[in-house]
Amino acid sequence: WESPLLRQVQAYVGHFRQSTLNETDLVEDMVKLVKRTQFTPDMLDDNAFTFGYNVNEDGTPAIGEGVDDDPTIVGISTPCVVEMLRYAAEYVLHIDTTYKLDQSGYPVLVLGISDQSRSFHLVAMFVTSQQTGGLISMALQSVFDVFKVITGNYPDIRYCVADTDKAQYNTVMDTTSSKRSRGSNGALTYLMCFSTPPRTWLTAYPVIQWK
Repeated sequence: WESPLLRQVQAYVGHFRQSTLNETDLVEDMVKLVKRTQFTPDMLDDNAFTFGYNVNEDGTPAIGEGVDDDPTIVGISTPCVVEMLRYAAEYVLHIDTTYKLDQSGYPVLVLGISDQSRSFHLVAMFVTSQQTGGLISMALQSVFDVFKVITGNYPDIRYCVADTDKAQYNTVMDTTSSKRSRGSNGALTYLMCFSTPPRTWLTAYPVIQWK
């Protein structure tokens, strides 16, 4: 028995990534993939879906070209994971952006809930071409709208930890005030964390609040 050549392994891995994992950097392929996985109210709890983008008149997704005047945004989640927003009234909503998770170098906006045991529960991820207030607003509004379709009401957000960027602060405050739970009582407290290492953040938790 002989070990396969490196080029054979690379060819197999490349084929697997394209055929099974749907890896592609072509807009046409992404549109087909996103259209095939659009959110519907009758989806099973563990079915992954895409959302957050505009839709053309013919129903095809308009995910954008990734440029300033036509940015790209695609959200990814499941109905069960989105329902984690139920706990936002008791715990803390986190909004953060990470990089180098995709081959195009696009920022990935991550939304999740952390509980009192310091566990992080993902709500949704958004692949975006830029990190702007407008795209963050689209992401928040879309995930809140999906939550309402699933549960019948908007989430009640009491605490939010995010970046110190003023535009992001305004976006979060505007979106949470316009899409609030009917039973919501009390204003959102916006917290900002300056410690980047997770271990330091979990133990120190230094925060300030915009006034």
